[in-house]
Amino acid sequence: MSVSLQDVLALLPQIFPGVQQIPLGCIRPNPENPGPPITEDQIAAQALNLEASPLRNPIKVMPDPANPLAQGIRPHAENPNLKADGQPWAPADFNWVILSGELRYRAFGRLKREAIPAYVLNPSPEEVGEIIHQDNDVRDRGWFAAYQSIEQVARANPTLTQGQVAARLKMDRPKVNRALQLLPLLNPEARALACSNATAQNKGNWELAEKTAFRLAALGPVKDTNLASDGPKLWPYPAIPPETQDLVRRTLAVAIDHQMTQAGVKGLVAWVKAGNTPETFQKPHPPLTKGDKGGIVEKQAQVEPATATPTPVSAKIAGVVGALGGLLKTLHPKLKKAHQSLWPGVKSFLLSQAKRALKNMVRGGAVTGLAVLVVVLLLSPHLYVSLYHLIAGYPGASRQVAPPARVADSPQVAADSHLVQFFAKDFYSPDYTTMDVWTTFMEHPIAPIYRGIFYTAFYPPSKMEVIRKQRLEGSFQAAGPPQLLSSDKDGEEFLVQGKAGLQSNLKSPGQVVAEGPVALKVSILHSSGGQESKIVAVQETKAFAYDWAGEESKGESRAASVKTAPPKPVNSERPKGAGPVTVTVVATPGAQSAKAQGEDQVGKVIGDAAGEAAKKVLGF
Repeated sequence: MSVSLQDVLALLPQIFPGVQQIPLGCIRPNPENPGPPITEDQIAAQALNLEASPLRNPIKVMPDPANPLAQGIRPHAENPNLKADGQPWAPADFNWVILSGELRYRAFGRLKREAIPAYVLNPSPEEVGEIIHQDNDVRDRGWFAAYQSIEQVARANPTLTQGQVAARLKMDRPKVNRALQLLPLLNPEARALACSNATAQNKGNWELAEKTAFRLAALGPVKDTNLASDGPKLWPYPAIPPETQDLVRRTLAVAIDHQMTQAGVKGLVAWVKAGNTPETFQKPHPPLTKGDKGGIVEKQAQVEPATATPTPVSAKIAGVVGALGGLLKTLHPKLKKAHQSLWPGVKSFLLSQAKRALKNMVRGGAVTGLAVLVVVLLLSPHLYVSLYHLIAGYPGASRQVAPPARVADSPQVAADSHLVQFFAKDFYSPDYTTMDVWTTFMEHPIAPIYRGIFYTAFYPPSKMEVIRKQRLEGSFQAAGPPQLLSSDKDGEEFLVQGKAGLQSNLKSPGQVVAEGPVALKVSILHSSGGQESKIVAVQETKAFAYDWAGEESKGESRAASVKTAPPKPVNSERPKGAGPVTVTVVATPGAQSAKAQGEDQVGKVIGDAAGEAAKKVLGF
């Protein structure tokens, strides 16, 4: 039986396991990578970071579908692990396409590096879209990048339903529905416009929101599909007249130029559907009212200032203010009643205090009385407001939220923060369809001596079997960047918080079986000189409940950690004559502890060695 090229490609993850050094000349970017094009400024900034610290997150590549083998290379006729000349395969024998990490790849090119660390995968067309989406989701490349991922998965397998696409990409089903209505109406020019604008908010600029852009779907013939039946076949799209697509493009340009809200775009679409051109649309003229002196004055219009460019912080504040306004409007009767019942008592109290102050002025002296009166007048309004807020149930300023911990600006800490963020996403994203790939990604940043403890504590064989049998897929959405809890020259400790969930495909696609808030504490240790960072301790301080082995987790803290004595990690400056370094391994995962498994490792004496020897034991 002769060996085919497909036989070789199927074995690539086994032929090239773990991280491989792949020549840059064998790699090309993916032309279908969602999101806006990478800018020269981004490449320069990434190159600067890579000069300061090494790459800790390898890119992901797959064989080039158009031309997998390098020129002149042929597979062996009988052995897929060998080339035609009988030599084993090397990364340079293939042409590769980037699945994730184009910016890192271009930064390596800017630095004139010859090779780049990479994971070798051979995914199916459907898995390509999923992997790219997960990578872009971490970087938050905008809503249109998510739309492009939806299109990639639908094109790879047109038999999928909307629910199945949503389950594979770990997003809500209505978003898939909106994407499949809007995308057919967008020609290449409109897509480029939407793509460049959809990430503007990440740069502090104004951004057209996804649901605002979706209003443009009303200009086309595509109707809202039935979410219960998933509608017709997802791909190919129905034919859209070019003039309709051009009209949508022009309308989109006007919406972006005018920085419109959802209500503004709704009015713009109505204007266009009435037979007008998008370019002639004007914002509603502000209403006129009578002035105080009988004249006519122009009332201030409730529209966004054309010259103001809200930042993400101001946009969030505006959203909070709007939400509180709606809440107060709902509670207006209660507030009015509380005001009417409270004011007489407060008024009486203020008058009595004022009278007492006047008496003090007469009896005790004008200065003392005047001071008391001033204090009463200054404090009584605040007292009234506080009591008013308390009785009315208004969410006042009595609660103060502590600002989140800031991550240091050093390249080392920033790189480790990025590593922890990726680890947390992998930690909460088991995938029964690609168990080997998932575990490879998850364990790569973990110190080798700690991996056994980690798996015993968090993913023992029994739990892995549940993932396979229940066909589980996990998801994780971070609440923000990792918080730096502590740091020194030898390492850091981070806290990652967010929302995680589990979906089972056993009975129906994408059935949510568990979800809730989670928190993960991760400790990083550096090698000598900071050339490599490894995870040496993980503690799940908050977990969602799921029945893994007949007994539900109650959200207790789970931990598996490597502790060193002395507390700080040793370094290369440790004197040769210093005493022994002891590494103690502790695993306390609740009901599934290493001790319960008969594998409790109380301690491990490394012996009389310098700091570098201790670091090597930890996997450096």
